[in-house]
Amino acid sequence: MLFFGVLGALLFRGIFLAAGVAVVTRFTAVLFLFGAVLVWSAFKLLRGGGGEDNMDPGKSLSVRLLRKLVPITDEYHGTRFVIREAGRRIGTPLLAVVAAIEAADIIFAVDSVPAVLAVTDNAFIVYSSNAFAILGLRALYFLLSGMLDRFHHLGKALAFILAFIGAKLFLQAGHETISTSIPRIPSLLSLAVILAALTVAVVVSMRRPRQTDQAAPASCDARAPDSVDR
Repeated sequence: MLFFGVLGALLFRGIFLAAGVAVVTRFTAVLFLFGAVLVWSAFKLLRGGGGEDNMDPGKSLSVRLLRKLVPITDEYHGTRFVIREAGRRIGTPLLAVVAAIEAADIIFAVDSVPAVLAVTDNAFIVYSSNAFAILGLRALYFLLSGMLDRFHHLGKALAFILAFIGAKLFLQAGHETISTSIPRIPSLLSLAVILAALTVAVVVSMRRPRQTDQAAPASCDARAPDSVDR
């Protein structure tokens, strides 16, 4: 699933990035819209994502649309995506999983594309940076999934970064469409701010772990004397 998810992400991200570069090149004012998208994404992330953690993937729009086009069986058949049953082709749950993954990547592209366009509009750099990020994420997926619980302040840092990049887009758009006297944030300064935000989030998370993480060792210590007595 990770392989097909990465493959689809590379394809869809290329389409979105090509369209984004073309639009920004011709209509610079669209950067105001991109900045607003990033600020709104930061606001939603800071509020906790709007409850997506409790979302049932089987009830997502992409899976429901897929079920209207192709009948989906409730049983897995190895690693097959499509099987033939009673003379007709039927999709397996793995096909629904791929559809949900690709739909999720399209949603993620809504804020990731404006974020990278805030740094550069060079098509090669834009796509290659996204490609390396996606390929690296496949290799680090399980490591990152385990680290996110420990670095619980990382979400706040990411929200700050999205808002910062959104502000950078506002200034860039104002500089190019309204007045050249409006300052622009250099890319090196942006990189420094991003690295600082991530570093602070990691350090604070390690120095101030969640109370649930602290309670677990304490509860084990509390049960220790009782277990020795027994």
